[in-house]
Amino acid sequence: MNIPTFLNHISPNLLNSTPIPRPKPPTRPLIPINLISNPLGLSYDNDVLHRNVFLFYTLMLPIVVFLVLSQPSGD
Repeated sequence: MNIPTFLNHISPNLLNSTPIPRPKPPTRPLIPINLISNPLGLSYDNDVLHRNVFLFYTLMLPIVVFLVLSQPSGD
């Protein structure tokens, strides 16, 4: 068996062989959950963290509402 015949014999097997699938890396969520509950990334135990999150959003909500309502109307 000469070389071209040998290549013709093995090349269909090489072309039809499927590549070994690589495992996909784990996908991370777009916004990590702890960024919402702990925007500064500080490490607390759960009670302190929940109290700080509650205080942060309780204080921020009236400020944001005031700033939105105090904008001049677009007319």
